[in-house]
Amino acid sequence: MATDLNNSRPRTRRSRKYHRNRNMKITIESNKTLLEILDDKRKVMKLLIIIVVLAMTIFIGLSFVTVSIKSVYPYNSIMVNAFGTTTMQDEDKEIHYWLFNTAELWANSGIYVEKGDRLTIRSSGKFNTAIHHMINAADSNSYNFDWLGSEGSKSNKKRDEQRMDFRIFSKLPANALIMQVAPGDVSIDSLITCKDENKKGIYFIGKERVDFIVPNEGYLRFAVNDIVLTEDVINKMIARNDSLIRDAIIKSLQDKSSIKSEIMSKQVDSLFSDEETWRKFNKEFLDFGPAPKYNKLTKDINEMTYYRDFHKKMYDEKSTDSVGTYYNAWFDDNVGSFLIAVEHIKSKP
Repeated sequence: MATDLNNSRPRTRRSRKYHRNRNMKITIESNKTLLEILDDKRKVMKLLIIIVVLAMTIFIGLSFVTVSIKSVYPYNSIMVNAFGTTTMQDEDKEIHYWLFNTAELWANSGIYVEKGDRLTIRSSGKFNTAIHHMINAADSNSYNFDWLGSEGSKSNKKRDEQRMDFRIFSKLPANALIMQVAPGDVSIDSLITCKDENKKGIYFIGKERVDFIVPNEGYLRFAVNDIVLTEDVINKMIARNDSLIRDAIIKSLQDKSSIKSEIMSKQVDSLFSDEETWRKFNKEFLDFGPAPKYNKLTKDINEMTYYRDFHKKMYDEKSTDSVGTYYNAWFDDNVGSFLIAVEHIKSKP
């Protein structure tokens, strides 16, 4: 019995312990209301810190992705117009790339600008001013006719110096890149007019022109600084050529005779009235060059006379303008092109 009593004591203590804790209540709450959470300031601060850190992390990540994409592909859109100009556009400006064929007079790039727009224009490339010179050089295997860049060239030959006065810009480098801003529906006759009062709307570009402020709305048109053979220009070139021939004849005769210059001048004037004699002198003392030798009928004709009169008789009228002159003659024989890049910043409204 004693043994049983002794063994029952531990059980009695455990039982008492159980009875002491039998009123303990364990409650598991799955959630609390927002108002209860907001009552705890420490929990509120922790929650705000977590939200701020998460938002900053997302913002920084998106910014990094955006900057990375723009550094590789900085433009929002790429477009190509009907004239072959590729335009890359971003939020601040447009970049236009266009390949200009130097054989075309006042070629339309299709790049539309408005008054006050700011342009930076750069060009690169080479062209040759006479395909027939290249053919002759290939035949003779003695090439000596250089290719030119968009900055043009200085006149270093007698004929070039005489022709310089009749170029679109007489005081600018020959065959340099030039530009005008013209309406889209402008007539070709208006574009080719080279009178002095119209030259204020023509601008020298060369290799580069920075921060050009557009004076009027329109489309950018390009050409090289050569001679446009309008009727007025051709007549002036013929008159200049006749004057040069006349002076050369007088000087030649004076070297062989003692006749006074006044009498000599009258004799030369009478010679000029005869067409066959004029052709003979023209061939001997010519400075502007002979007509293209398409057949034996043109070999003794002055080049300018050919463009004024003979060309219209030989060929159909599709290649001539309203007055019958071949105004594009010295552009059509160009070979080569310039890549023109235009940085275009539009004026703010």
